[in-house]
Amino acid sequence: MDSRSFSQNSETFEVPESEFRHGIIYTRTLSTEVSALVSDRLANVEWRPSTVGQKHDVFRVRELIDEQQRHALSAGYDRAGAISADLVAQTRSVVFSLIKEFWSIDVEIISSPQFTRYTKGHFISAHTDSGAAYPDRMFSVVTYLSENYTGGEIFFPKQNQIFHPKMGETIIFPSTFVHGVHPVQSGTKEIFLFFVDRGRLQVSSS
Repeated sequence: MDSRSFSQNSETFEVPESEFRHGIIYTRTLSTEVSALVSDRLANVEWRPSTVGQKHDVFRVRELIDEQQRHALSAGYDRAGAISADLVAQTRSVVFSLIKEFWSIDVEIISSPQFTRYTKGHFISAHTDSGAAYPDRMFSVVTYLSENYTGGEIFFPKQNQIFHPKMGETIIFPSTFVHGVHPVQSGTKEIFLFFVDRGRLQVSSS
């Protein structure tokens, strides 16, 4: 696959050839300079304990703090809306084109953009991003905004894959994949996460 040219804030850089490992795309969607600027903008954001979703009834999902499952800090659209909107605008075209290329699916709906921060001891137990609480989620998109930390690897036990991406790199995977995050040993890990949902789903014939 050829490298792609992607413009961000008048800066053009080459997106390296994407890897496709056991159903997981490993690529780059941001330059390190843009990632660093985003991380700086997050310095003034109010962070709160991360939550996990549980289906409450037919129409409602409860967001609960469960540090045995997800021990980290988050900033959702309500606290970091402008930064989220900027990142979605800068990455969605690359993400959508890769999903079409590797899965032959046309998608257009993004949900739940959010930032997650991990400091020493923070982790996420193995889980899926879809299920009863979020049945419309198809793909999870995780972009890394920092790299000066140890531990904190994202792991996929069924695919026997572990990743420690660098700043600006992105992992895209089906939301049904079981995955988790190893405890951070030192430093601060920051990521930007959103989901690609079902809706007007079209499967390409190519």
